This record gives sequence, C-alpha cells and structure tokens, in this order.
Amino acid sequence: MIIKNKKMTSKTKTLTTVALLSVIVLSIIPIQNVLGQIDVSTVDTVSSPPSLSDEFLLSAVPTKLSEKDLVGYRDIVIHDANILAMINGQPFKFSSEGFIGNIYQPNSAWYPEIHITVETKSGLYQDIAIVLDPQTKSIKKTQIVEFDPSDQNGLHNAYSTQRFTGSTAAPDGIKVNLKAPTFVWDNITRAKGNALLLNGLMTGSTWVSACTSSSIPSTYWAQIGFYWNSAGKINWTDTQKSCLPQFPTLSYVSGKTYEFRIVGATTGWAYYAIRTDTGETFTTRGPVVNSSTMQTPTTNDGTSVFFENKYSTSDPSWSGQFSTSPQASTAQYKTTPFGTYSNWSSTMLLEKNCSNTNFVYPYDITKQVMSGNLVSGGSATWSVSKMQTYYPNC
Repeated sequence: MIIKNKKMTSKTKTLTTVALLSVIVLSIIPIQNVLGQIDVSTVDTVSSPPSLSDEFLLSAVPTKLSEKDLVGYRDIVIHDANILAMINGQPFKFSSEGFIGNIYQPNSAWYPEIHITVETKSGLYQDIAIVLDPQTKSIKKTQIVEFDPSDQNGLHNAYSTQRFTGSTAAPDGIKVNLKAPTFVWDNITRAKGNALLLNGLMTGSTWVSACTSSSIPSTYWAQIGFYWNSAGKINWTDTQKSCLPQFPTLSYVSGKTYEFRIVGATTGWAYYAIRTDTGETFTTRGPVVNSSTMQTPTTNDGTSVFFENKYSTSDPSWSGQFSTSPQASTAQYKTTPFGTYSNWSSTMLLEKNCSNTNFVYPYDITKQVMSGNLVSGGSATWSVSKMQTYYPNC
C-alpha cells in the first residue's frame, strides 16, 4: 500500500456504533473461525486444472448483490447476537461484499460474503467476514482477522517487485499463479503482516492517489493475493477501501497453488482467487471507474507482482515462520474483452527500500531478494530472509 489512511473515528459519517445491552468482552485474536465450515471443495482434487476463460468466469459466478438483497443481508448481520458480540459496541462500517463457491461446480451454490471493518478500542482494526446461506437467509460462517491500519501506509514499507512492462496495447486482464508457502506461526502476536500480491493500476490513474478513495473514478488500483501475520490468508483490497485489507474466507492451504486474476471493466473490475486443485473460489467486484485497462509503466509498481514487508527492524523476527519460500508463476495478460491470455513479455525487477530508493536488477547479488523471472511463462521465488535483513519497514 502507498498512502497512509486517515484514522477511523466514531465521528466518521460512514461508521455506526452499536450499543449492546450487555457488553461481551472478546479475546483479541488475529484470526478466528467462529461458526461452521462451508464445503465448497470438490470430492476429488484435480491434477490438471482446467483453463478458465474470462467469458466463462463472468457467466458462471454471480456479479453483485442486488440492492434489495444487500440491504436484507446487512439487516441479518446487524441483528445477529454473535456478530454484535464481535463488534462489542465499537465503531464499524460495512466495507465490501463478494461470493464464495466452487468454479469447477458452476451449478452449485454461491454464498454471499459480507465484510465489516471494526475499529477496536486498542486502535487496531478487525475485518469480520460473514458468509450467508442464500436459501435459508442464515449465517453459515464468520471469520475475524485483526490488523494494524497504520501498516497500510506503503510509503513506510519495502517491496520486492516484478513490474509488468511489456504490453504495447494496454491490458484489460492480468493473472498469476501463487504457491502458498508453508507458514507456521511462532505464537508471537503481530497485527502487522507481509503480503505477496498481484496488482493492477488503471490507465489514467495517478499513482500517489492509488489509496485515496475520493480519487475514484479517475484513479483506481486493486490487488489480490496472500497475506501472512498469525496465519496465511487470502487478501484483497482496492482504492475504494483506501487500501485497507479484506480477508475472504477462502481457505489458505500450504503447498497449494492459487490463481489470482484481475479483469478490468468500467462497470466494475472483477477479482478472482481460485484454489486450482479443488476449484474453491472467492470473487468480488469493484466500483464503476473510467477505464477497463491497466498501465504498464516502469515508473511505479501499479501493475506488478510484489512481496511487501510491513515489519521494521524493531519488530520480532518473522522470516523463520516460513519453511518454504513464496513463489509465483504463469503470469499472463490479455488486451481485449474475452481475449486470449499471453505470457508477460517484459518485466522490470527491483527492490525498493522504505526510503523509496530503487535497486534495479542486476545489482548486489547478495542482497537480491528474487530469483527467477515471470517473463515468458517463467517463475519467481522470494527470499524472506533477505527481505527481512535488507528491506525492512521504516
């Protein structure tokens, strides 16, 4: 993320404070599944994932909830005793909505997923994800992820980036496969985290305004991928959210490959996170914007795959929690609606420290975080130990 977000307060117009008749004190936990699981996996895994066109995805999954359904689901949420206990009388706002289901079983149910952002009394934020059953209109699953809003100020963070620079025509779709590294929490509570993300910056956007929600529809940025603090998670955000992370309930499983895809449309960009061996899928849509296409500049990280380090040297050591390294492969793009995806044809590799100094490859090989290149269907691996040592948050 690149711009510091204004602190949310109870005076903010978009926030609502719910007063409970009895205050229920919850333990502060980074992530928790509160209700039952939803089985959106196939009976068997697939050894060779099918190729999914944008046309198929757009026809097989829901787009947006109707205004009537959205109001109805929100009403269910704010009258549920368990949800009220999680909110615990603190300021909150509805932040996003999407769907979770299985793209390999397109005739199966797609469950609406509603997200709430809560400002806790400690100054940290919580993302509460609520999955609802569209048939019974009941809550099936909830998840709480706690995070530090201050670490979304990307001007203080460090990055290891592969910028996509090789498209003559502006792409209107990008995708990449990310393999979930084995991550075991060391039981040190952290509200900060690290992320490996696919990013898309809209044509005509101003990079320094990418996390300023008022810059929509002329500026728009989106990202989707992995996030780690107390556990591995799926994560997405965009300009509309002021780059505050949203954590879908799609399961993170070490060693599995996930396809992340961003598809541009002026009616709202579409985002997909697909576990490739089972078809489990999360999808959501962005707001109305000025363009369906993305920039491919060498001057910013707007359209890229990058590893982001939110930890400073004063934070506890974190790299030892990874027993395997984050990996990316099969980075592709397209330039026409429902067009064919092609491999990235040109990239720019660099590390950026928290003082905004770029180190463009090749440079000191002992400090280079990445090995490999996503160009021409290649793969890339990020060294978390080098990231921790040489590129901390300020």
